[in-house]
Amino acid sequence: MGAGKTTIARYLSSRMGLPWMDIDSHIQKQENCTIAELFRKQGEDRFRHLERQAVANIKQPHIVSLGGGAFLQSGIREIISQSGISIFLDVPFELLWTRVSGQKKRPLVQSYGELKLLYQKRYFYYLLSDFTCHIDALSFPVHTVNHILNFTRLSK
Repeated sequence: MGAGKTTIARYLSSRMGLPWMDIDSHIQKQENCTIAELFRKQGEDRFRHLERQAVANIKQPHIVSLGGGAFLQSGIREIISQSGISIFLDVPFELLWTRVSGQKKRPLVQSYGELKLLYQKRYFYYLLSDFTCHIDALSFPVHTVNHILNFTRLSK
């Protein structure tokens, strides 16, 4: 949430020549509503089910941008570990807050305290990723993508 997953995924897709899929956007199209509306009308459990389903249905190589809570699901982590590489964009909390504060489209976060709690809850799971890419306010997306590409070349 606010780490730059969508931006990095687009760049990575272009550089690797692979299709890119944003899971949240996919679900919004499929359900014909925003993520916030889906949470409000059908609940988080339904949304998490749709996330798992969307990831499980990817059959060809893709660059996939997951929503901030998707990687907490063991089923999604298992699918990714069997078919690809997981990358954690590690952004300092204060920078995340700067990026997401005031955005109404974030169904789980309305305050600094809520985001801090969510960040602390999720951070351990994110560290289970195959690769952690540290990002700060001075990081450029192109440098982040180059760093990721170097890792993927070394991990083959």
